[in-house]
Amino acid sequence: MRLFSELYPRIIPRTPGAPEPLVRRECALAAQALCDQTHCWVEWLEPVNAIAGLDTYDIEAPQGSQAVLVTGATVDGRDCAL
Repeated sequence: MRLFSELYPRIIPRTPGAPEPLVRRECALAAQALCDQTHCWVEWLEPVNAIAGLDTYDIEAPQGSQAVLVTGATVDGRDCAL
């Protein structure tokens, strides 16, 4: 994984006067948009214990991220319909 700051030498000359916190925030927003639109980042999350009659569960995404789309689930190692 690369740091946003590694991109600064390519960005800052093209954005004169832009403060680094703004450049970093815009880099983060661009990375988020890329992941949202292309689904290029996929995480397998920790198992959730199912409870009979409960059909909605909170999903704990990795720190600093958020779940955007659930593409699959398993029950006892077998794929199940979402």
